[in-house]
Amino acid sequence: SKPLLTSKWDNKIQIISGRDKLFAYKLNAKSLFVNIASSCCHTFLIGQHSLYGANFVATSNFFPIFHDVDDGAIVPTSRWFINQWDADRLENCDKLVGIWVNEEEGTIAGEEGFEDIFKVEMEHASKETPKDAQGETFDEVLDAIGRDQIKVVPDETITTNK
Repeated sequence: SKPLLTSKWDNKIQIISGRDKLFAYKLNAKSLFVNIASSCCHTFLIGQHSLYGANFVATSNFFPIFHDVDDGAIVPTSRWFINQWDADRLENCDKLVGIWVNEEEGTIAGEEGFEDIFKVEMEHASKETPKDAQGETFDEVLDAIGRDQIKVVPDETITTNK
């Protein structure tokens, strides 16, 4: 597998069917990013990082191929958390600017040019979801499927506080 590219969407989600087949997980207990996936095939569907300020959610663009929707861009601009992947696993990925969190310092770090890309991403994160947007927020979906039952990969369940 390879790192996900993501598209960012307003924080309003419409679940047409299968709500009972959703579960929430984190890649590690300290992660600030919560993912929601399907329990039948474990497909990542949506995720939210606390830095998003509840203004948007992210989804993978490997199924189908979505493109970054920021300002009508038609190509991805960055790849997050490449520092957690072996170089040989990134070899066949399109070259994009890498961005990651420096866990020791609690800061954002990255390859050359990441600052400009991150600035644009944070500008989008600060935009509120339109008041007339249809659906539920990520937090509402998380509450409905069990906020207190977020799984930590590979198979540990943790309890979180709202």
